[in-house]
Amino acid sequence: MKAIQKYCLLGLFIVVSATSCIKDVEVPLRFEGERLVVEGQISNEPGPYNIRLTLSGAVAAGTAVPEEKQVTDAQVSVRDDQGKIIPFVHTGSGFYQSDDPSFIGEVGRSYSADIRLADGRNFISLPEKILTPVQMDSFQIRFVPDYNRFHPAYFRTYIYTTDPADQENYYKWEAYGYTRRKTLGVGCGFYCIMFDKCLQYRTDNEMSIMSDADINGGRIIDKGISNSYIFDYGTHFIDFSQLSISKSYFQFLQQYVDQVARTGSIFDPLPASIKGNIVNAANQNEYALGYFSARSAVHKKVIITPYYITEYLLDVSANAFFERVSQPCFDVYPDAVRYDPPPAPQVPPPPGWENADSVRVNFKFP
Repeated sequence: MKAIQKYCLLGLFIVVSATSCIKDVEVPLRFEGERLVVEGQISNEPGPYNIRLTLSGAVAAGTAVPEEKQVTDAQVSVRDDQGKIIPFVHTGSGFYQSDDPSFIGEVGRSYSADIRLADGRNFISLPEKILTPVQMDSFQIRFVPDYNRFHPAYFRTYIYTTDPADQENYYKWEAYGYTRRKTLGVGCGFYCIMFDKCLQYRTDNEMSIMSDADINGGRIIDKGISNSYIFDYGTHFIDFSQLSISKSYFQFLQQYVDQVARTGSIFDPLPASIKGNIVNAANQNEYALGYFSARSAVHKKVIITPYYITEYLLDVSANAFFERVSQPCFDVYPDAVRYDPPPAPQVPPPPGWENADSVRVNFKFP
């Protein structure tokens, strides 16, 4: 009995000692105050070009920027290295658009954004040059049967490019397109269903960048750049582009990629605001968040058709993403393309793909 009492007292002593070592520590939170956020670019492709102005602050992921964070009363323009000024006008929600429909960025010219806020502050971006575009050699589209509760199976795009050896090159790849969606549709008579299919506009947000530091003059081979998810059996319409960007913009994007990739371990540095290329003209220590970039682009438009990939397999993959509602498909999915009832063509292709390459993609076992 005495032995039991002794062990109980020892256990109590250990618990009390352990709890007495715990102290409340207040960790100071990093908050740099409200800053101007600039998102914009200019390229060698026809405009109009857009610059978006907002204010930094707490905004939930996947939600729209609240009105109080949208900068709607600024004076915005872009100036080239020959002194030409291109005015931008506010079109809503903090977006400013180039006002001259004939203006197109020129390869070899440098451009900077000029932003004058209502409080008198003037922010200017460092000049960015539109570089010579690097052509794509070829591409491949492959079917990836991997799916889970977050996404269905998908088509993945791969790029092949020969890197010019006579210059430093920095690349960014972007893609957007239209993928098929479905609902139960609406009745249109005896055994008639309409509007059960539609095309949904989707932008691939994958951050795909690369420097030629390790392959200068060599080939970029099998570079995966984007996914087009398969929510319904049928054709996909994809537009992917290869951008030639500046070294400073590449470094800005690389810092962003590094922060996103951090695991949150105790060895990771604290997340911090990434300084871009936009500063207050009267106070070089005050900088805006974001970046105004100049880029050159080459595009490829592709129409993808599944071949020897069964509709059953794709239905199983996308089953969790099928909205079983008796409503028009284009009223259910955001950014879906509307079309007229029969006898008008149902689910017509989007405009602009008349001269696109057609690719049939089949299922290949590993």
